[in-house]
Amino acid sequence: MDDVTKNARRALIIAAVAFIVVPMVPLASLLMRPFVWLQTFAHEFGHGITSLFVTHELFTINMYADGSASPTAATA
Repeated sequence: MDDVTKNARRALIIAAVAFIVVPMVPLASLLMRPFVWLQTFAHEFGHGITSLFVTHELFTINMYADGSASPTAATA
């Protein structure tokens, strides 16, 4: 087994353990909240770029503290 495969396997095992252990840690949801917001922003930004290229229109994105978001079409 080459080094790349070993590193990939190690990273997968670490990620799997973190996936199981992190939710059990008190206040983990608060510590992870900025990453949830970043993921939501990146996801909605992708929708915005696609909308701009396809319809040539922009929309606003309302992000909420729980990590959800709702797009609103811009009106002239």
